[in-house]
Amino acid sequence: MHNMSANMDKCRSFVSTGFMSESVERILALAESKGILRTRNVDIAGAPRALLASLADDGRLLKLGRGLYTLPDRPASEHVSFAEVAARSESGVLCLLSACVFMI
Repeated sequence: MHNMSANMDKCRSFVSTGFMSESVERILALAESKGILRTRNVDIAGAPRALLASLADDGRLLKLGRGLYTLPDRPASEHVSFAEVAARSESGVLCLLSACVFMI
C-alpha cells in the first residue's frame, strides 16, 4: 500500500510537466465527450491511467465505480444507471423490464 501511495505522489508531482499536463487535458476532454469515461478509454488515448485517481482525488473527476469516471459537473439524469451499465459492457443488453422503464 505504501508503494502505491508513493507512486501516486510521484504522479502528482509530474502533473505540471508538459506530457502529464497534456495527458490531463486529454483525459478531461475524453470525459467531456463521452460523459462516462472508462479506464480503457484512457489506455487507448495513451494517457497514464494513474492520472484518473489523481484527478478524482483533486475533484476534477468523479469516480462512479470501478474503472468508471465522469466530470463532477455533469448534468444529472434519471437514466444515469443505464449509461453506467452501457459504459461497463459494450455488448450489454437491457432486459425487457429495464427497456420498458427506460421508454416510459
